[in-house]
Amino acid sequence: MQTYFRRDAIASCNQHNVVYDQRLLLVLDGTDLVGAAVHALTEADDPAGFRERALVAYAVSVDHQGKSLSDGRRASAAVLNAVFMDIASRHGEEQVVFLHASVHSANEASRTVLNRHGVQHNSTDGDYTLYTARLC
Repeated sequence: MQTYFRRDAIASCNQHNVVYDQRLLLVLDGTDLVGAAVHALTEADDPAGFRERALVAYAVSVDHQGKSLSDGRRASAAVLNAVFMDIASRHGEEQVVFLHASVHSANEASRTVLNRHGVQHNSTDGDYTLYTARLC
């Protein structure tokens, strides 16, 4: 995950921004980088119907995992809430928006965070657990 954010995230967001509205979010607590996330429209997105977005990447810095920020929020919640708020700002109130995520089955921390925030287990695909939530 760190490799993706360090090497590929900005280039990928620039490359896919026009077609997939790919967004890179950085979450800070003061001057500390708490985490980062990338979300984008999927190929199944239908501007005239249901909007479909994917959580492309999501990470909390090692120094902030399992910890609270200066405002009392959990670091993981702050990063995921930034994604939810950004998605809501991208789509009108009348639109139905679904968020999808694919998490390796061994990544218990990410699976717990998604469940805690209403992104529910949908199915499995090999070693990956697929999650979905209706955000708007």
